[in-house]
Amino acid sequence: APGRETPPPPPPPPGSEPATVEPAPAPAPAASPQPGIAPENVPKWTPTPPPQKEAVPEDPNAAIARAKIEEKLNQDTSGGIRDSILAQARKTVSSGPVKIGEEGKAPPPPGPAIGKFELSADDLIAQASAEEEAEAAAYAETPEERAALAEHPDTIARSRMGANVTSIGTHFGVWAPHAEMMTLCIYGGKPDPLRPFDRDAPLPEPTRYEMNRGDDGCWRLEVQQVGHGWRYAFEVTMPGGHTFTRRDPWAREAEFDTDVCYIWDPRKFNWLPFQRRPKEELVIYQLHVGTFTGRNDPTLGTEPGTFVASVRKLDHIAEMGFTAVQLLPVTEFGGSWGYNPRMMHNVHGPYGSPDDFADFVNAAHKRGIAVFVDCALHHGAANGNSLWEYDGWGPDENGGIYFERSGDTGWGQGFAFWKQEVKDYLAGVVDTWLGEYNCDGIRIDSAHSMSPDMCKEVTRRAREDYPDRFVVAEHNPEGAFVVHDLGADSVWLLSGCDDAAAMTWQYNGNFDQLEYMVRLKGGYGGNAQCVKYLLGSHDQCGKRPGHSHDLGHWVGRFGGRMEWRARATARLWWGVMCAGQGLPMMFMGTETHQDGHWHVDEDAKFDWGLLNMIAEKGVDNGALYAKQGMAHVKAANEVRVKHKALTMGDYKRTHRDDNNGILACERYYQNDETGEKERLIVVVNAGDGQWDEQGMYGVAIGGQWENCAGFEEVYNSQSAEFGGWENSGNKQRGVIQQDNDQLMICIPKLSVLIFKMLWGGAPAAVDPDVEHAKLAAAAAQSISALQ
Repeated sequence: APGRETPPPPPPPPGSEPATVEPAPAPAPAASPQPGIAPENVPKWTPTPPPQKEAVPEDPNAAIARAKIEEKLNQDTSGGIRDSILAQARKTVSSGPVKIGEEGKAPPPPGPAIGKFELSADDLIAQASAEEEAEAAAYAETPEERAALAEHPDTIARSRMGANVTSIGTHFGVWAPHAEMMTLCIYGGKPDPLRPFDRDAPLPEPTRYEMNRGDDGCWRLEVQQVGHGWRYAFEVTMPGGHTFTRRDPWAREAEFDTDVCYIWDPRKFNWLPFQRRPKEELVIYQLHVGTFTGRNDPTLGTEPGTFVASVRKLDHIAEMGFTAVQLLPVTEFGGSWGYNPRMMHNVHGPYGSPDDFADFVNAAHKRGIAVFVDCALHHGAANGNSLWEYDGWGPDENGGIYFERSGDTGWGQGFAFWKQEVKDYLAGVVDTWLGEYNCDGIRIDSAHSMSPDMCKEVTRRAREDYPDRFVVAEHNPEGAFVVHDLGADSVWLLSGCDDAAAMTWQYNGNFDQLEYMVRLKGGYGGNAQCVKYLLGSHDQCGKRPGHSHDLGHWVGRFGGRMEWRARATARLWWGVMCAGQGLPMMFMGTETHQDGHWHVDEDAKFDWGLLNMIAEKGVDNGALYAKQGMAHVKAANEVRVKHKALTMGDYKRTHRDDNNGILACERYYQNDETGEKERLIVVVNAGDGQWDEQGMYGVAIGGQWENCAGFEEVYNSQSAEFGGWENSGNKQRGVIQQDNDQLMICIPKLSVLIFKMLWGGAPAAVDPDVEHAKLAAAAAQSISALQ
C-alpha cells in the first residue's frame, strides 16, 4: 500500500500454538525424565501408529453451539474462514468453556496464560474476517513489498530452527525426524531481572506443549507471551513411549550440566559503533579465555577465566598495538582448549552469559580491536555431546541424525556433512557469531577434516551476508587453493613456525626457506591472504611433556627467558612477520617471554606476575624481560600499522646473501588516485654475523630514485630498550645517503631493520664527529656560565 514503510507482522503460520491453547498433556513414561539425562540402551524399534486418544463425551451445549456456528458460516463466509472457525470451535466448545483450575487441573505456573473461549458465532466470524483482512494486507502487491515482507523479523524467526522471539511470543523449531512426538517444556514463568533464576534450585514442573510435525522432520510451535530469558527444553518421545529430554541444538545459552536452555533475543544487544580496519592492517593476538586471567594477579577483582575478567585485561592488548584478538573456541565445549564442541551456537557457560560475551565484543571494539571466534565444525565432543543420537535413533552406534555415515576425523566422529540439515546447522555459526554477536571474523579449525562443500558453504554465507568480515581457514596441506577454491579470505599457515625454529640455533643456509617467511608463496594475491605465527600458536605453545612432541612457549624451546638468544630470536621472527607479507599473529604470553608451556593447569596459564614484579636489570625475576618484550612488540606493531608499504605494499627482493643469511627487500606502496606513495627497505639478518660503524655492510637496493632524499631507520629489533644494545643499528646516524646502488649500514646479528626513504631535496647527512663537537662546546659553555 502506498506510504506504508514496514508491513505488519505476518500471522502465525498454520500449526502454530498460541499461549491461549491448553498445553498438551504430558506423556506418561515409566519414570519421569530429568533434564540432562540422555536415553540409555535405547531399544531398536519400528514406527508404530500413534496411540488413539480416549474419546471424550461431547457436551450437549457444545453440539448446539457448533450447529449455530455452521449455520451462520454457510450463509456468506469463505471456505478458508469457515474451516478455520470450525477448527477453533471444535477446540473451544467440545467440552465447555475452559477455566483455569477446573476439572482437577492444577493452576499453571506463571507464564503463558490459558485463556477461555466463550465467543459467539458472530464474534468468531468477525474475528476471523479481521484476521483474514490483516493477512491479505500483509501480503503486498508489488515485488518490492513482497521482498520487504520476506525480510520481516517475524517471517525470518518462523523460518529458523531453535527459539526465536517474534512480535507475539517465541517460535520454536527442532529437527527430530525419528521422534514419535516432540514436546516443548517451559520451566517456570517470566524471569525477574532483579532476581535471576537460582540454577542450583530444583526445577519447577514444566508446562508442556505438544509440537507440530512437518513433512521435513522438523517440529514447530509458536507460544505467545514467552520471550527473552525464559527457560525451556525439548522432550522426545520415541515409538513405544520411551521419553527423555534434549537441549535445543540452536540454543544461545544452556545450563552446562543440564538440558535447560534459555531464550535469548539478540535484538536486545546494544552494539557500539565500530569502524572495521582494512584486512591488511590486522595484527592478531590469540588468547584462551579460560587461562588468560587470574594467575599471579591478586588485583583482578573478579572471577578469573571469564569474559568479564578478559575485559579487564583488554588494555594490555590494546596498548601493544594489536588490532584484532583471536579467541580460542567460546562455543560450549568439553575438554580443555575448546576444540571438542558440545554445541555450536551457545557460549561456553563457565566463561559467562551471552550478555557477558556481547560486553566483551563491545569493550574490544571500543579499544579498536576486532574480535575473531574459532569454530571447530568437523566433529563433536566425545563426552557430554548434546547432539549424539539426538532423537533417540542411532543403530550400530552411528551417532544418529547428526553423525550417521561419517568417519573418524582423527579428533572424533565427524558430522554428517552430506545432510542439508547438518550443513545448515554448522554453517549457521556465520549468522550467530558474525550477525547476532557482531564479531568481525571466524577461524575454521582443521578445514581438511570436513568436506570441501561444507567449508565452501561457511565461506559463501560469510562472503554474501557479511562481506566486511574475515574468514581464515586452517588446512593441511596449506596453500592458496584454500582462498581460491574453498573461498576463505586467508589461510592459517602451518609451516612457518617449524621453518623459523629450524634456523634459530644457527642459520642453516636455506635462503629460500628464509625468504618464504618474509614474502608470500606462489598463488597468493594479497598481503592478507595468509596468517603467519612463526613464534607458535596454541598448538605449539600448548605442546607439553607426554604429548606428541614437547614444544611450549618460544623462549622455553630455546633455553628459557634467561637465554639471550631465545629472546633475540623472538624479536627477530616477530619483526619478520611485521615487516613482511601476510598477517602476523602472536599467542598470549609470547610478548612477555613467558617460559614453559601453556595449558589449563594453574602453573601453565598466562603469568601476570611477570608484569607486576619490579624490573631489576640482571635479576631473574622475569619482569625486565617481560617489559622489554612488550616494548618490542608495541614498536613492531606500530611500525607495521603505520606504514601502508608494509600492510598493502608490493615485495621485491633487492639483496641476497646465502652465506650470512642476509636478505633485503623493497616494500613499496602507491595509490594513483590519492598520489600517496611510500618506499621502505627491510633488512633481515638470520645469522650471527655483525657489522658496525668500523666495518659497515653494503646492502643492494637498486639504482638511485628521483627525488630520493636519503633513508632513515624506523625500526631495529636489537635496540637497547628491547633487550639489544646501544647503537646496534643506525638511528644515531640520522639520514643515510645511498652509495651507488647500495646502502651502507650497521647490521646487528639476529635482527630486522626497516629504513624509510625520504622524498624531496636531500638534507645534509648527520656527521657524528660534528655533532659530538657541538655537544662538547655547549657543555663547556654551560660550565663556564656556572663558574
